[in-house]
Amino acid sequence: MKTIKLPHRLDVFYLTARHGSFTQAANVLDITSSMVSQHVAKLEDELGAKLLNRTTRRLSLTLAGEQLFNTCRDVFDRLDQGLSEIHQIQSEPAGHVVVNAQTDFGEKYIIPLSYKFMQIYPKITVDIQLDDEVRDLQQNQIDVSFTLGKLRDSNYRAIKLGDFETILCASSGYLKKHTQPNVLSDLHNHQYVLMSAINNPRKWAFRGPGNTTEKITLSGGIMTNSSQGLQAFVKAGAGIAILPEIFIRDSLRSGDLKRVLPQHCLPAQGIYAVYSDRQRLPFCVRTFIDFIKKEYKNDAF
Repeated sequence: MKTIKLPHRLDVFYLTARHGSFTQAANVLDITSSMVSQHVAKLEDELGAKLLNRTTRRLSLTLAGEQLFNTCRDVFDRLDQGLSEIHQIQSEPAGHVVVNAQTDFGEKYIIPLSYKFMQIYPKITVDIQLDDEVRDLQQNQIDVSFTLGKLRDSNYRAIKLGDFETILCASSGYLKKHTQPNVLSDLHNHQYVLMSAINNPRKWAFRGPGNTTEKITLSGGIMTNSSQGLQAFVKAGAGIAILPEIFIRDSLRSGDLKRVLPQHCLPAQGIYAVYSDRQRLPFCVRTFIDFIKKEYKNDAF
């Protein structure tokens, strides 16, 4: 195949297809419509394929034309994104980032890291929205959401930051008043504080000694839809809770909470930064995600 004179002829074709008119493409390019037609005809000749169906009233894409148009759109979008980023790299990054995170995770990790981020990039502002509900990114205009556990929406992209362990725990006061469990079946004799916001909060499959799986159904107990409420109940001695270790690490170290059945835990789950489409991310959002990812590698969590 002959060498195509890129990018001009592809640009002419792309604008013609996008506007559906030689005349409108000519106005954008500031050339004559006959020149636009000639460029498209030469491109078709070089490719050996018809790209446009021409009638006196309208233009339409052929199958080959539609494929080339989609390719051009992706290439030009990436080029625009790259040129924009180069421009922003030369200047100080600026913009606004809307961040969503689970309340405990956001307060313990994302807020301190966001403050550190804004010290480095003072022209980027950050809006942090914390809750324990799963939010739709597009509907709520969220740029990036930090999600713990199983990803639910495959329409979004995600970067895995790492894993966390979920464990059984109780307050020292509760364990002094009740017999400490030695095997998983002993849990039937205890009280619980459970998270109502998750599916099947009473049914659990624990990884036990020798990497075996043991299932148990918990009955009774207090229910709450707040991770902070869950921690408050368990610290007050209301019962045993199942919590991510990263949320209660300080309480475990201080002795306020103690691990129950340390030989049992839930399978490790992931920590993810979820976003809509990295190719179309504003530079300030990409900068924020890359910063959090780097901080995670530096053991900030």
